[in-house]
Amino acid sequence: DEIDGNTFICSLYCIFVLGSQMEIYPLKWIKCVLRWYWPGAVQSPDTQVGCVFGGSCVLPCRFQPNGDTTLHWVKVNGKEVKVHRYSRDQDKDQDPLYEERTSLFHDQISGGNASLSLARVNLQDQGRYLCYTKNDQKTFVILTVRANVSSFTFSGAIYPRPQLTWSVHPRPATVLQNTTEVHEDDQGLYDISGSLRTVYSDTESTYSCSVQNEHSARKFTIRQHSKSLNPEGQQSEVKIDFQWWQLNGLVTLAND
Repeated sequence: DEIDGNTFICSLYCIFVLGSQMEIYPLKWIKCVLRWYWPGAVQSPDTQVGCVFGGSCVLPCRFQPNGDTTLHWVKVNGKEVKVHRYSRDQDKDQDPLYEERTSLFHDQISGGNASLSLARVNLQDQGRYLCYTKNDQKTFVILTVRANVSSFTFSGAIYPRPQLTWSVHPRPATVLQNTTEVHEDDQGLYDISGSLRTVYSDTESTYSCSVQNEHSARKFTIRQHSKSLNPEGQQSEVKIDFQWWQLNGLVTLAND
């Protein structure tokens, strides 16, 4: 096989520089030799990627380009599933589960970018993926899926004039993006509505909306919880629990 300039320089560094310091850095020297003679023998740690349910995300992969570029993406949870294959400027066969949902960045492949774009993410997509090339360069990616509530509102007929506040546990509430509107109807009762866009990507946060006036106070909470699929492909679940207490009013929810 043809040897590119960067690989040749790395091999010289391995042989002469680390070789002369082998007693001081034995592990570095061994890894260097393995990478030079057996490129697939030393693997980097798995890359963790979190994707939002129903959205799109990118699974990163880079490789050292050579003359014949053949790229493979497979899912390796137990049974191997063909996700995407690229050869000679053409995308090839794949499992029906991934049809019309995967693509590569074709204009960047010649520069060593084999990252996979995955659209319309669902729970079945969770798991461990392998990106590899014809000369056995490998990258492993673990994909987990989360489902977040985007926004929600609280409204009702209340008297006296109420106030609305938001909080999130266990995170700081100072960065919450929220809006509140209070309207008085022709009977002198107040209607209050609020919306909040969740800003944290984790799935263990509890968002609380408190509505209160001088006579009473009520709280409305949304608790997000997502159990991710583990790398071995076991049980998966996405669950959102709703709890609310009305203040002479109506609770409505909206997902963006």
